[in-house]
Amino acid sequence: PLLLHGGGSSLAQAIPVHRLIIEKVILLPLFLYLSIFGFARWGGGRLRSWSQRFTKKYLFVGLLLITGVIVLNQQVVTGKLFYPQHFHFFTNIPLFVLSMVFLGMEVVALLPRLWRVLLAGVIVIICGWFALGVQVSSYQAHAAESRRYQALAPVFQYLRTQKPEAVVLSNYYLATRLTMYTQDFTYTGGYDATFIMPREQMVNGYFVMLGLRGVSAKDIRTYLYTHRDEVGGSLFIGTYWRDLCGSYGCFPDSVLEELIAQYQLFAMHPLLQNIKKYKIDYVVWDRVDDPQWHLKGLVVEPPVYLSGDFVLYRLQP
Repeated sequence: PLLLHGGGSSLAQAIPVHRLIIEKVILLPLFLYLSIFGFARWGGGRLRSWSQRFTKKYLFVGLLLITGVIVLNQQVVTGKLFYPQHFHFFTNIPLFVLSMVFLGMEVVALLPRLWRVLLAGVIVIICGWFALGVQVSSYQAHAAESRRYQALAPVFQYLRTQKPEAVVLSNYYLATRLTMYTQDFTYTGGYDATFIMPREQMVNGYFVMLGLRGVSAKDIRTYLYTHRDEVGGSLFIGTYWRDLCGSYGCFPDSVLEELIAQYQLFAMHPLLQNIKKYKIDYVVWDRVDDPQWHLKGLVVEPPVYLSGDFVLYRLQP
C-alpha cells in the first residue's frame, strides 16, 4: 500500500499503478461514518437512536466517502491513475472537511446548551487562529518572490499596449503568466498552451530551452535521462503518458532515444535558425531563474524594456 501525503515530489508523481492507495484524510472520516452506520444497525440504547437519525441525514456523505476511495483505487484494475495530488487537494480534502463538520455538528448537539456555546466559541477561535496563521505564514514565505514578480507588471503592460498579439519566447513559468495577463502568444508553451500546441512545436520549444541553457548534442543523452520528469512535464503534461501511467516520468526509454536523435539534428543548425522555425517577436529573460541563457547573437541590443530581474528583447531579424 502507498501512503499519500499530498506532496508534489517526483516520488509521489511516480506512483506505480495497480497498487492500493491509502488516503488517510478520506479513510478517517469513512471509518467514523461506517462505525456510526454500523451502530445504527446493530447497536442499542439512546446512541442507536441518535446514530439512526445521523444515518438518515448523512447517508449521502458516507457514499461520497466510499466513492473517493473507489475512484482513487480504480487504477488497481484499470492501471489508469488519477493525478493523486490534484485529487487529494481538490476532492479528498474538501470532502474530509465537509464530513467532519457534519459529524462535529451532530456530536455538539448532544451536549448541554452551555457546553455547546463554549465549544462553538473555542472552535471559532481555533479556526480563526489557524486561518490567520496559515495566511501570515504563506505571505511571509512568498513575500520576496511576489515582490520580485511584481516587476513583470510594466513589461506585460508594454506588451499589452504596444505589441498586442505578439509572439514571445520565455521560460515556461513566464509563458503561462504571459497568456494570462496579456493578449500575446507564447512561443515555448507553458502549462496553459500544451493542450493545444502541436507536439512538433512543443518539442521545438523544449529544444530551444535546452539550446538557451547550453545543452550540447554530446550531452543531450545524459541530460534527458537525468531530467525525465522535466521531459514528461514539458511534452506530455495532461496527455498520453500521464493518463496511461499517472506520472509525467512513466514513459519508455524509446521516447528519450527518439528525442536524443531529434536534438542531435536540431543542434546541427544555428540556434537562431531553429528559433525562427516558428513566428517570434520578443524574448523575455528572467535573469535570476535563467542566468545560464545564452542570448548573445540572438537578440537586439539594447533591450526594449528592463524591469527588475526581467529583460524584454527583440529577436534578431
